[in-house]
Parts: sequence; structure tokens; C-alpha cells
Amino acid sequence: MRRRWTDAYSMTVNTNSIPATRPERRLQKAALTLGYLALAIGTLTTVRAPATEYQLSIYRSMPTGFWIGVGIALLTAVVITVRADESSRVRDAALGLLAFGAVSVFALPVLRSYYFYGAGDALSHLGWAREIQQGAMGPAELVYPGIHLLSIQFAEVAGVPLRSAMQLLVLVGIPLVFVVASAACVYQITHRQRDAALGALVGAMFVPVNNVSVHPVVHPSSQAILLFPVVLLCVLLFLQEDTSGFALATPTGALLALVSAGYVFVHPQESMTYLSMLVGISLLQFFVRRFRSGHPIASFRPLYVHAVIVGVVFATWTQLHERARSRFTAVTQSLLAREPSVLESTGARGASLVDLGGSLFELYLKLFSVSTLLLILAGVLALAAIVGLLDRDRGRRNGLLTVLSFALVFPGVGLVVIFLAQQGDHYFRFLGFIMVTVSLLGAVAMGLAVDRLRDTVGGGGSVVTREAATTALSAVFVLLLALQLVAVHPSPYIYQPNDRVTEPVMDGYDRALTYHDGETSLTGVRSGPSRYVDALYGTSAASEQLFPGYRSDVPEVIFNTNVTSHYEDDRYLIVTTKTRKKEVRLYDGLRYRSTGFEALETEPGAHRIQDNGGFTLYRLAGTDD
Repeated sequence: MRRRWTDAYSMTVNTNSIPATRPERRLQKAALTLGYLALAIGTLTTVRAPATEYQLSIYRSMPTGFWIGVGIALLTAVVITVRADESSRVRDAALGLLAFGAVSVFALPVLRSYYFYGAGDALSHLGWAREIQQGAMGPAELVYPGIHLLSIQFAEVAGVPLRSAMQLLVLVGIPLVFVVASAACVYQITHRQRDAALGALVGAMFVPVNNVSVHPVVHPSSQAILLFPVVLLCVLLFLQEDTSGFALATPTGALLALVSAGYVFVHPQESMTYLSMLVGISLLQFFVRRFRSGHPIASFRPLYVHAVIVGVVFATWTQLHERARSRFTAVTQSLLAREPSVLESTGARGASLVDLGGSLFELYLKLFSVSTLLLILAGVLALAAIVGLLDRDRGRRNGLLTVLSFALVFPGVGLVVIFLAQQGDHYFRFLGFIMVTVSLLGAVAMGLAVDRLRDTVGGGGSVVTREAATTALSAVFVLLLALQLVAVHPSPYIYQPNDRVTEPVMDGYDRALTYHDGETSLTGVRSGPSRYVDALYGTSAASEQLFPGYRSDVPEVIFNTNVTSHYEDDRYLIVTTKTRKKEVRLYDGLRYRSTGFEALETEPGAHRIQDNGGFTLYRLAGTDD
């Protein structure tokens, strides 16, 4: 079987590659050298100029030299990847440059020496990790301990602070694995290196990251989605294994079982979606084997045993955690209630965007234009594979495409169910998970489109040369990369602030909480101090009893009118530089106006008792005093 794949691959190389002359090869090598050098200089320039004060846009805050270096690197990598020979080491070097260039954009917070990245859930996860590291809680007490345990191990081995280890893992290690595994998955589908290169190109776009419910910060659900290509690679290897017998008796089968079971501990929700894929594939295999035994799908190793393993591990693990059980209960109750809160929430957000000068459609184009293109390509490819319009000589490839297409049915149903169940924006997690497989199918579809394009240009009287076609393809990929990478991080471009947590803010919270009197309620603008309490004292240990006002925030009407004279009892009000810039500059006072911030400095009821340049603590005098 492997020999047949090798022979087919060799035929593909001879018929589809564009031979490069020796001068052209030298030019490509020189361009790659320039690309690597430009990326190294740009990165070094950034590392030597760490961020100081908080800025709303992580992109605008980067040195110009970095963007010049990344631009040269990615442009060079894309052009050479599209043009280079199928079996060329030059293409391999171009793919390496592509991966490093794209990951450097993903890793901007690391390059800028951010103290921590992620001011929401990420701080709570940092608190959990610290508790596990200090022995205050066991890993089994957390429903998704995978990323926390990996970060702790990395911190211990590398000798770096836990917060740094978490950022390096999430912003460098996992994104790099995502790109490499995406390329490997596409190769396992088509067994063509050029298609694997297209898989790397699509992987470098990080399409699943939508900044609605899949984020680049420490967020186990997001990390589980970006790690899914590794699991899918094991599935593809097992399906095509040229052996028979018990599923766990081979190294590939045992590896898939181990990886699949471990995936549950990264995040149960994503493992549940993965389980639905395994069930869908298993049903397809059962019916094909029963009614169409001559179909290529019948030759794939069945996934029945692995579906059972994942189901048992998932059911056992979730039953041990009340949080997971309550989620199932909430989904069921919400489905029965049938309240239109999602549509109302979407309408409210749309109105806010209009007030800021944008629209939902504009935001959709910024966040999901590339995803939409890949969905269309994957949909056309899936339809072609199912109805038999693809090359019949590539039966196993067509079978794998059919399997992957059918595997998306149940996750798609899950997306609809979560949407109808009014579970906030969690349906975007399902979309992010689905987009991993869609990206792979889209890469394969691109490969087939490139084949068709090369067959139709450059001959038979065509006015379009292969050089022109290759240039056009390169331009398309560069455009897609730019459109997607500019939306990887929260920024004003997508109406979100930079999610950076500065050291002065963490230090300010630390001092404020350390010297807190234990009685006066804390409060904040738009959100209370809960996340920072989690990070500093441990998410499990933090509570309203220890820190009054743990989740308290100032209502916008009060803040904009009489915050200094509203409360009957004294309050501590926390204001950070990020809060001021976000509310006044980014949101233009839509909820919290500049007059409210100015009143804190001028009205007699507010007393500034702590200020380190990034964190300010006010004591608001109560009216009963």
C-alpha cells in the first residue's frame, strides 16, 4: 500500500511541478536568505524595545521594523511556496519561514515582553495553575487541567515564572504545532507535498481564532481547538493503517487512543465535539461496510473502539465535576424555555457597533471573510466527493474527503443546538472547532483548483501564462494571510482593546488587596476586581467573603452622573489606564463618559489613595459618614 502511494506521489510530482532553472533556484535561495534575515532583524528590533505603557492596539504599538521584516518574510515564503518544485528543499525552507513569520504575529505579546496577556478568563486560569503548582488544589479538581499542567511542567523545566510559561506555551508552542499539524493532516489526505504546503499556508492563517469565543490568550477551549489537528492527524494515520486486528494492538491505534483520551483533559466541551465526529465516522463506516463493501471507505480501519474509549473517559470525567453536569442541565433547561435572548443580545451589540461607527456586517467581514471562503471551498469539495465528481483513480483520497465531510454533520448539529439553547457565544466555539476540519478541506480544494488552473493556462492558445497564474495565486494567499492575521489579536480594528495586563496593574491590585481592610467593598468600571483576585490569591480561594465587591462594578448611569455621592457606605473604586483609554478613546464614552473619570479628580467625595501610573485606587466617601 505504501509503495502504491509513493508511486502515485512520484507521478504527481512529474506532472504538476514547475521545474526551476538553476538561476531561478539561486534567486529563490537568495530571497529566502533575505526573508529569514528580515524576520530576524524585525524580531530582534521588537525584543530590544519592550512595551512600556498600555496601548489600545497591539498592532500599532509594534515597531515599524518588525512589520517590514514580517512583511518581507511572509511575502517571500508565500511566493516561493507557490512557485518552488514539489520535492525541493527550497520549498521546505519557505514553509519554515512561513511558519515562523505567522507565529511571530501570533506571539506579539511575547515579543513585546508583556507581563501577562489576557485580562479575563486567562487571569482565572493563571490562578488555578498557581494553586495546582503550590499544592493548594489537585489537578483532578479542575475540569480542564491539561494546559495548566503543561504550563507548570514547562515552568519547572525551563526555570521561568508560571505566567511566562503559560504565555510561551499558548502564544508560541501551540500555534507552531497547529501550523505543522495542519500541513501533516493535508499530506495524509492527498499524499502530495504541494498540498501539504497549501495546508501550511491555510494553517498559518489561524482561521479558528475568531476573538468571539476562540481567543489567542490562555483559554483551554481555544487551546483545545488549536491542538485538534494533532488528534485529527492520529485519526488519519489510523484510518489508513495497512494492518488488521484489534484496534489497540498496533502503535498507531494505541497512539490514537492515548491522544484521544488525553484530549478530554484539555477541554471536555471540545472532546465532546470530537466524540460526535467519531460517532459520525463510525456510523458511516458501519453502513458502508454493510451495504457497499467495495467502497474505499470500507477499507479504512473502523473507529468503533476509539469512539467507545473517548465516550467512557468523557462520561466518567464529566460526572466527577459539578461544573460540567450543570452545563448540561443549563443547556437542557434553556432549550425547553425557548427564550430569544441570543437574538436580543445580537441586536444590542449591533446597535452599539452602529453608535461606534461600525456595523455587524463590517465586523463579520473582518472576522469571517476568510472563513466564509474556506467554507464555500470545503462545501464544494465535499459535495464533489460525495456525488463522485472527483478523479476516480484517487479512491482512498476521495474516501477520506467523504469521511471528513460526514464527520462535520454532528458538530454542525451541536452548533445549532447551543445557539438555540441561548448559551451565550459558545456556539462560536463549535464554529472554531469545525473550522479546523474545514480549513483542511479548503486546502485540499485549493490544491485541486491549482491543478485545474495549471492545466488550463500556458498552453493551447491561452493568453494567460503559468507565470502570471502563479503570481496571481501568490497575491491571493498573501491577501488571505493579511486579512486573517490582522484579526488574530483583539484591537480597535475589531472594536476590542488590547488584552494586555501590565505589571503596574498587577502590582497595584496586589498592594490594594494586601492592605485592604476586609470590610470596605471594592468596585470597578465595567467589571469588578474578580479576575485579578483570582490570579493573585487563587481562583478556588477567591470569594466575596474574603474580598467584598469581588464581582461588583459601577453602573454606567451612576458613574456618569453622581459616582462620588451615590453610595451610602464607603467604596474602593479601581481605575486602570486601560479602562480610561478603552472607554474614552475606543468606545468614545458610549457607556462610561470622560466626565465620570474627570469627576474622580475634582469632586470632593473621591479620594485618590494609590497611583502607580497604570493603576489608580480611589476611596469614595459614603453619604452616611
